[in-house]
Amino acid sequence: MKLPSAMHRRVACCSLFLLLHVPGNATTLNLMHYWSSISETSAYSVMRVNVLESGHDISGTFLTGAGGESTREKLTDAALHGEAPDAAFVKGAGIARWARLGFLKDLSAYQNYRNELNQFYPIVRQQMEVNGKPYAIPVSLHRTNLVFSNEKLLQRHGITQPQNWDELISAMRTLKQRGIRPLAVGDEPWQLATIYESILLSVGGADLYRQAFVDNNIRAFKDPAFVVAYDRLQQLLSLASINVSNSRWYKPAEQFYNDQVGFLMGGDWISGELSIVGYKPGKNYQCFAMPGTENAFVYSVDSVAVFNQPEATTQNLQEQFIGLLVSEQVQREMNQVKGSIPPRMDVSLEHYSQCSVQAANVFKSAERNNLVLPSLANGMSASPFVTEAYLQVIADIFSEERKLSGDEFQKHLLKSLKKAQYTII
Repeated sequence: MKLPSAMHRRVACCSLFLLLHVPGNATTLNLMHYWSSISETSAYSVMRVNVLESGHDISGTFLTGAGGESTREKLTDAALHGEAPDAAFVKGAGIARWARLGFLKDLSAYQNYRNELNQFYPIVRQQMEVNGKPYAIPVSLHRTNLVFSNEKLLQRHGITQPQNWDELISAMRTLKQRGIRPLAVGDEPWQLATIYESILLSVGGADLYRQAFVDNNIRAFKDPAFVVAYDRLQQLLSLASINVSNSRWYKPAEQFYNDQVGFLMGGDWISGELSIVGYKPGKNYQCFAMPGTENAFVYSVDSVAVFNQPEATTQNLQEQFIGLLVSEQVQREMNQVKGSIPPRMDVSLEHYSQCSVQAANVFKSAERNNLVLPSLANGMSASPFVTEAYLQVIADIFSEERKLSGDEFQKHLLKSLKKAQYTII
């Protein structure tokens, strides 16, 4: 088992020191979040250290699931019982839902937010807005259409980095023939859905992806590319080790850095988890786009919304918290440990990994070419109900007694998403 890197140990030590010196009259901010892996808790510690340095503290309430049903239900239950948190991680269309219900603060009222607003990438900034007003703070920007290859295992077995789909499958088959697990995937639906939408993008292209997953055009879901993508997903799953006992996404990452598996697929949060044990891209592993999506940046944004609270002391702490989250320093430090890139355009990536620098360059290029696309699987492009319907269809792949055919899968997806579109928020 590899140990955390020096950078992550410094964050933990600093957090512990400051925690022991918090003033007795310090105000504590209640933050609901879903960060649970080692790299995520390191990013959370960066956030907390900066609050501690201001003489206050954060009390974190963990929400199971990366923006999924359990997260939404727990937050809804707290809010409807008059126990809304001071702040919470809210993603994508969920921001509009909470804003329209009147729970969120309009952040344009805060000068410390207005001063930094133009430093954020426009497409990220727009995700935070409802009717032109900002209701959330973007804290991390992830690229989700990635593949990670274990350099040690590939070199040992004479396998070069795959350049297309056929080479990727061939590499995995070679590993399997030699007794190495080719691919590890957690069994959470959002993990498989993230892979599926990346495959769909590679097969059907950006226009189809946008029509289906962004515009929610039901006719687009009838395209044959959905069947081809499903067949490719099944091809992967026939080679994959599905981690059903420990389904959290970082469990496959542990297998990867312990040289037990050749490939991982998902977002660059995986890179954050690898860096914590000292794994470096270009040396220990390679990160590259899902074949056929090299020029696209499918994104997920972690964002924090601030809830209305009556107490003046809480409001003052919320204002300080907003200022910290939008600051260049916090954005730089937090994203460096998390594997993501900062939503701020002006943050230096000098000490970031090769994988993150590559992601930032692709983002800028994709932005110019209209190839920055929101991830449906990660709650960025549709209502929570549509997202959950999509994830349930993916989950049904494993609950069926027999394997669905491509046509059956397509019909099931079409029916479920059509129904979800008419769910009242």
